[in-house]
Amino acid sequence: MTERPPWLDIGSLGPLTPVDSGRADATPGTAVHNLESEARSALAQAQSSKHGKGTRVLWAGPHQRVVLIAMTAGTRLAEHTSPPAASFQVVEGTARLYSAEPTHEGTLPDWVVEAGQIIPIPDERHGVEALTDCVFLLTVSLDPHADLPD
Repeated sequence: MTERPPWLDIGSLGPLTPVDSGRADATPGTAVHNLESEARSALAQAQSSKHGKGTRVLWAGPHQRVVLIAMTAGTRLAEHTSPPAASFQVVEGTARLYSAEPTHEGTLPDWVVEAGQIIPIPDERHGVEALTDCVFLLTVSLDPHADLPD
């Protein structure tokens, strides 16, 4: 079996807090989440953490992960490999998504993403920097064949 890519195991984000929808009738994968409430909770976690990060796992299935990540201003997620497909949506504050791979012109592209904006994550090594206290929604499509033997 090949080594698991880092985006398949989101443990590098620090302690992950699974979310209980609070609905007794909610079945797995159908829970309705209040992003505003979850964002406040994740940001409070980040502000009280010595690492400046807070997370809320909204969904974690075999083919998709949805994680709300809060970071205090100046905090970074180190450069890491890209998942097969992912989106980066800022819910609160401002963050910078940057590529670790230079373009043909030799520049390192980056995108300043503000609350209410969404961008596909580039298909290359990348990192994130919180320009202000921020919360973003990371939606990752997982490779359904990642755990299969070669």
